[in-house]
Formats: sequence, structure tokens, C-alpha cells
Amino acid sequence: MKSALKILSALTVLLLVATLFFWLQRDSSHYCRRASVRLAKGDFGGALADCNKAIELNPDFAEAYIGRGDVKYKQGDPDKALADYDQAAKLKPGLNPAPDLAQMPEAIVTNEIGRQALALLETNDYVRLERLAATFRSSKERYADGVWKLACVYDGLVPENRASDETWESRLSAIKSWAVARPESITARVAWANILVAYGWRARGAGETYTVSKEGWRLFGQRLMDAAKILKEARPLKEHCPLYWRVLMRAALGLQIDQGRFDAVFDEATRLEPECESYYLRRTIYFLPQWYGSDGQWQSDLARSADKIGGEKGDMLYAQVIWNLHPVYFGNPFQKENVSWSRVDRGFEVIEKCFPDSLAAKIERAQLAVLARDTRAAVSYNNGNAKQDKGDFAGAIKGYDQAVQVKSNYARAYGNRGNAKRAKGDLDGALADYTKAIEIQADYGLAFYNRATAKRIKGDLSGAMADFNKVIQLQPDFAAGYAGRAGLKQANGDYDGAMVDFTKAIDLKPDFVQELYTARGNIRQYKGDRAGAAADFNLAAKYQKAGR
Repeated sequence: MKSALKILSALTVLLLVATLFFWLQRDSSHYCRRASVRLAKGDFGGALADCNKAIELNPDFAEAYIGRGDVKYKQGDPDKALADYDQAAKLKPGLNPAPDLAQMPEAIVTNEIGRQALALLETNDYVRLERLAATFRSSKERYADGVWKLACVYDGLVPENRASDETWESRLSAIKSWAVARPESITARVAWANILVAYGWRARGAGETYTVSKEGWRLFGQRLMDAAKILKEARPLKEHCPLYWRVLMRAALGLQIDQGRFDAVFDEATRLEPECESYYLRRTIYFLPQWYGSDGQWQSDLARSADKIGGEKGDMLYAQVIWNLHPVYFGNPFQKENVSWSRVDRGFEVIEKCFPDSLAAKIERAQLAVLARDTRAAVSYNNGNAKQDKGDFAGAIKGYDQAVQVKSNYARAYGNRGNAKRAKGDLDGALADYTKAIEIQADYGLAFYNRATAKRIKGDLSGAMADFNKVIQLQPDFAAGYAGRAGLKQANGDYDGAMVDFTKAIDLKPDFVQELYTARGNIRQYKGDRAGAAADFNLAAKYQKAGR
């Protein structure tokens, strides 16, 4: 009886917990829905409050973090938006998670289509395999990054790059058998060429040309030529496939065909399917400087292609190509000239309208926004540095103002603006900037050092000492930190402590070691150590003569 009561009590508790979870989840959903309405109406404060309430009720509710990320992005804070999107991806990986940056885009990483295609190949069920491809070919369904679901059929048949040669040969043989069994199948031939192209690039490797072995070059060329031959023989087939051109352009890149022939392939492809992102991505890669383009060529060519499509579709294509180039080909695309963040952002506006549930699109947009903002801020920051180097402190301050306006957490811009303000005699403004830099970056040793020197000038000796101590804690090999603290100790009458710090600074052999010997010599002379003082003065003279 007692055991039965215990079981009943346990079940009651479980039921209560489940009921509470249900109500919390339901209430969280209500707040999320209201937040989305408020966001659409421009009520950012109300939307943010609702998202926060949803998270308070259910801290594991991924959708609430997505909603809050959307609000923060609209408020112009992509860093915090990105943090919320990342948290949503951790809580619910199946919710269109962000792409693994070391892999292909989300369409190829997360879907099940490739695994389904491979299972059909392995069972020789060619009819259903071709039917699967035909479904996605006719529907033209694609993912937020522009990748067609049809591409997942073909790429799902390609082994992982790290798979053994035996696995690659076995898969190649299986696809060849399919092509032989179905001589009129365009799908089989595109799949055959696709695996050969991938197999060729695997032989070459991803390194610079000098890293490729002689055998690697031979296999690379042979496999790409075989793929091109298969595609050429498939052209007369009654059925056509848009991704035929995607495979051909990837082979053409490795076969080093000239721009005229590449343009002809691209023109024919886009006449048949003008909005296929893969064509434009392959063309952009062709024009990268590490391949066959000159500086700035791919940027202007991509802009022209997007202009030709025009409107929202052109902006979306532009954004999708940049998305797929980043970060495989470069870390920050906006460090390249003539890459338009405003157009990328407009493109993502369209992408999110077409794919509202794509968390990957939200995360990529936030990441690119941070990179674009950082690039704009860096330009202003560098302008400020250039002005400061020329002694134009007012101009420097203007540059740093622009930098922190674009990027409010730019610690180094605050730090350098503090230096410019101090040079103009604005010690209070300098102290405020050094403090702001430290609030943003708690381990910013140079900001502590500069604040210490400003505090000393203002007469705040205890504050200066605390900052010098912090500098040395953060950067124990920073000679100026010991020298600054030594000077402060000397001013306070702690000559022995000053001697210790000057000696430590000398041991680090900075460029200003002559001044350190002179300072230590002065203390020794004051303490009556004439021999020690003379030795230090002689060493100071030696370094002065040597130009240090």
C-alpha cells in the first residue's frame, strides 16, 4: 500500500511538473507572439520586454531568444543579437541551426535529402532516385543561402573529403553503374560528373599550387577532363538539369579555361536559369584574385550581375553570394573594396521575408553586420591615428568620435581619443575615455597606464598607484609600467621601492633604457651611493652615444 502511495505521489509530482511546463511554455509563446507584433509595429521597447518575460518564464525557450535577437538587431546592436541567436542554436539545434563555418552552407549540412539519395543509390533504386531529383528540379526549392535542394541530391552522393580512396572508388563505381543502366538519365550523368569533379579537387587539395604533388596534379586534371567529357556527351539528352552548369563551371575553374569560354558557359546557364545563385557564386570565385581575376574584378562583376536581375531579387542574390563566400574565401568581405554592406543588408531583408524561419540567415546577417560595422569603425579609427601622428589632435578626436559612433564598444578608439584629449589639455575628458576603454576591455593594460599617468598629473596619487599596479599585473613585461610606478614611488619618498622598479624596468631593456639609468642614478646619488650613481650615469651616456 505504501509503495503504491509513493508511486502515486511520484506520478502526481511528475504531472504537476509537466502541467507547469506546459503553462510556462504556453505563456512564453504568448509573449513571443505579442513581441513579434510589437516589433512589426516598431515598438522595440515593448517587444524587448515581452521577449525578456518569455525567457524569464522559460529560460530554455529557443524561440524567445530568436525574437529578442531580432529586436536587438533592429535596435542596431548586432553583437547582442548574435549572442541571442547563438543561444537559440544551442538550445534547439534542429531549429534551422547556423551553418558550421568549416563546412558547406546549411542546405548541404543540415538536410536529410543527401542521405535519402545515397540510400537509394546503394539499393540500386534508380527510378526513385531520379524521381527524387526530378521533384526538386521542377520545384526549384532552395534554402535561405540560395542553394537548391536539388544540389543536396547530387552532393549527398559524394563521400566526405576525409573518406578513404576505397570509399571514393566504390561510390564512383556505383554512380557509373547507374549511368550505364540508365543511358537517357541526365541525373545520373550530372551525378557522375559531380563526383569526378569533387574527386579531382580532393586529389589537388586546398593548398597553394606549390603544395600539390605531381601525382595530385595528374589526377586533378584527368578527373576534371573526364567530368567535362561526360557533361559534353550528356548535352544531346532530351532531359536537362540546371545544375549541369554548376558542375561544368566548377570543372572549368580547375581546367583553367579562358574568360571568353567561361563567359560563354555562364551566359548559356543564366539564359536558362537566370536566378540560380550557384552560377553567380562560381563566376565570382573565377574572378577572385587567387584564381583568374584582378583586384576589384569580382566585386564589380557581382554588382553588375545583381543589377541585371534588379530589385529585391538582385539584392538577395548579392547577399547570398557574399554569404557563401564568407568565411570560406575571406574572413571579412567588407575589408575588400566595393563590397556594399547596405546592399547585403537589403538582400538579407528579402531573404528573411522569404525564409522567416531560417535561424542561419539571422545569424549570418548579424555576423556580417558586425564585420561591416567593424570595418567602418576601423577606417575612422585609422584616420584618427593618422591625424594624431601628424599632431592634429582635433582631427584625431573627430576620427575617434566617428569610430565609437559606429562601434560603441571600440575600446582602442576610446583609449586613443583619451590620448588626443590629454594632448589638448583636456585631462578630465581623457580620464573619462580611459575609464570607458577599461569598462569595455578589463585587460586593456595600456589604458590603465595612460589613466595612471593622467591621474598623477591631476594629483590623484593613490589612484595612479592602483592603476600602475594593475598595469604590471596585466603586463608583467611592460617596462613603462614599472618606470611609471617607480617615478610615483620616488615622488612619495619611497626611494628603495623606486630603485627596485627602475631596476626591473632596466632588466627588460626597453628603448628608453638611457632615461632609466639616469633616473636610477639620481636616486643613488641622493642616497649617497656615488659609485653606483656614477656607474648608472656612465651606462646612460653609453646608450645615448649608441643612439638608444
